[in-house]
Amino acid sequence: YPFHETYLDLDHGLPLDVLNSHGCVRRIAVEGYDTSLPAYNVILALTKHFASCGEVIRVHIPTDAESCLLNRFAYIFVRGEGAVEKALELSGTDMGGRKLVVTLNRYHGPSDFYPLEAAQIPCIRRICVEGYDTKLPADDVNFALREHFSSCGEMIHVYVPSDFESDFLNRFAFIYVRGEGAEEKALGLSGTDMGGRIVVAKAYPFHETYLDPELAPIKASTRYLQHTMGVTGYDTSLSRHDVERMLRIHFFPCARLVFEIPPVHCGCPYSTAMVFIKGTDAVDKALQLSGRNVCGMNIHVIDVDPPTRLRSPRFRSIG
Repeated sequence: YPFHETYLDLDHGLPLDVLNSHGCVRRIAVEGYDTSLPAYNVILALTKHFASCGEVIRVHIPTDAESCLLNRFAYIFVRGEGAVEKALELSGTDMGGRKLVVTLNRYHGPSDFYPLEAAQIPCIRRICVEGYDTKLPADDVNFALREHFSSCGEMIHVYVPSDFESDFLNRFAFIYVRGEGAEEKALGLSGTDMGGRIVVAKAYPFHETYLDPELAPIKASTRYLQHTMGVTGYDTSLSRHDVERMLRIHFFPCARLVFEIPPVHCGCPYSTAMVFIKGTDAVDKALQLSGRNVCGMNIHVIDVDPPTRLRSPRFRSIG
């Protein structure tokens, strides 16, 4: 089932060729599994079933948002020598008492499958702010922006681009807010005074890139910085291993990740995991995925800590 094929799109109503560069990946269409099971269980079963074929990059099962019913077709993205032949050999094999049918054709080209939910509008809004004093320390500007826009909604992240070596601040900063009317409230503060200066706020949706040329030098100097995100919304009845696996699936497009899953206390329905993330625009990618449903779980990024520089190559990539 090559990436250019669309004959199954009528079955789930979505294009599947939203791709980025991630090496030579093969897309497999699989059917025959039990569609009455929870999506999470089927994803884990398919991941395990096809693990011998190569590296399983992603498993995606289109799911009806209202009924939570699974589509009869699942899509598995695998990479590795002989992955095509090995996957094809698994057609007709048993998984949980059902025989799977595998459809696979070779495709050579760029790929990195972004999930179905990536087409939705992010629940977090990105606002660009300018007019603050660029001679102040970044921490002071960060605090001032948080305080100034605190009435707009839940402040998830404030990013004041600055060169890590020189501490030079860019004239543009970005605030990330969530909540009903948060964007409108933030834009309503454009033209107001913050510390003796008039700040200008404007919407800067995640798909916008016109500021990239100005930010490019700073992004290049900070690409090795690590951010820490607080993430909640996962099923605390799952084991820590399974929680990590689900978060890894959810945040797959976000470059390099390491997870720290806290022990789950008996009877506690909520818990916060730490996600350590590194890479150019990795935080923005993660924030776009916040609030998306993954296998019935509503995963939310609740905060992002200021970056730290990694001084050794011990950062373990699990994406």
